Amino acid sequence: MSTILSVIRLRPFDTSTIEGRSNERLRRVFWTAAASALAKAVNTLTILVTVPITLGYLGAERYGLWMAIAAFVVFLGFADLGIGNVILNLVSEANGKNDVESARMCISNAFFMLIGICLSLALLFMLVYPYVGWAQFFNVSSSIAREEAGPAVATFVACFLVNLPLSIIPRIQMGYQEGYLSSVWQGISNLFGLIALIVVIHLKAGLPWLVLVISGVPALGNALNGISLFGFQRPWLIPRRQDLNGLLAKQIVWVGFLFLILQVTNAIIYSADNIIIARILGPEAVTDYAVPSRLFIILPNFLYMFLAPLWPAYGEASARGDDSWAIKTLVRATLATFGLCLLASLFLIVFGKQILQAWVGSVVTFSLALMIGLGVWTTLQAVITAMAMFLNAIDKIRFRTIFALLTAFFATLAKVVLAGSVGLPGVVWGNIAVAACLTLMPYSIYLTKRFANNKKHSSSASCSA
Repeated sequence: MSTILSVIRLRPFDTSTIEGRSNERLRRVFWTAAASALAKAVNTLTILVTVPITLGYLGAERYGLWMAIAAFVVFLGFADLGIGNVILNLVSEANGKNDVESARMCISNAFFMLIGICLSLALLFMLVYPYVGWAQFFNVSSSIAREEAGPAVATFVACFLVNLPLSIIPRIQMGYQEGYLSSVWQGISNLFGLIALIVVIHLKAGLPWLVLVISGVPALGNALNGISLFGFQRPWLIPRRQDLNGLLAKQIVWVGFLFLILQVTNAIIYSADNIIIARILGPEAVTDYAVPSRLFIILPNFLYMFLAPLWPAYGEASARGDDSWAIKTLVRATLATFGLCLLASLFLIVFGKQILQAWVGSVVTFSLALMIGLGVWTTLQAVITAMAMFLNAIDKIRFRTIFALLTAFFATLAKVVLAGSVGLPGVVWGNIAVAACLTLMPYSIYLTKRFANNKKHSSSASCSA
């Protein structure tokens, strides 16, 4: 605790010394996490305000249409092909080496590739759009909803595509351990979006205008953030066509593809439970599983705001040769994550029945076996995430991808088998068994060997000196 308090200040530390670099990394991690928490709070507030406003204005059918359109953002989230995560890694490495030229080249190649993806998707959408009956696709019946369905979809896709190349701006800032800047812009965008939404509703504009406000304002925020980054903070990073390089582009695409596989497998591992339960045990069982799960996921989501900023910090430290700091920080972060999640899980297991009854009444059937499983699974996920941040930073993406594919396949198989034979607890315990064997164990073995080798090299260097 004293270490954390000592780095909470606005003024940067002197990075000419090892201790100064260590404190500066922790300072940036803290402020990035704090700004992220503030941005999430603002986002939650805007959701709480906008839902009743938009629902009351649009009505049930048109609001449902908007939610159905917005659901596509989950699939479109894969559209950058993992390039954003690659940029985070490459920029943090370049930052550790004080290599401005490499950082600019990586950013230039990624930016123009994302523009190419954007234009390709735009052309594909323009070809498909006239031939899709959007009203029938979304099964809306009122005349106004049928009229607005197509334009609302087109507006949503246009906003998404405009934002696609701009999405690397926050990743660049994360790479420089300045994620707090993008969080500030995100918070400002959310507040501006809320004001714009109220104005649009006051003017009694249609659904496409609401979609433009809600989906377009984040793109505007990223654009202004980009102007700030390239125009004032780091103008030397402005993407240039002369920096395009075929070999570098291939490297970015390949590593991005591995990150994309990780994203898809994580979606399967962590998000397929409800689908499996619905198919095998019925939709009512989904409620008995999904509601308690929401309780357990609160703390890991909070901890992620502190774990994510460690990713570029590890990368920068590794590039500078400060491996001892990275290892020591990883051990502390993993132990802290484990301890906090364990305590929170024990609390929810002991008082889960009372909490659920106070929250949703008797709608959910309480199962102690399920609650214990969710507690173990949540703690396991958080520990794996803490280790994954370090493995991402040292470019062990292929290593992670192999075990992610194995985990996704065997976890799905285990959940299907155990759901039919054991019931709801079998789903979560299937996750636990497979992830412990095919993710936690390989990660632990690799990191233990790496730490041992680092200690051995440090001892050899000391003896030589």
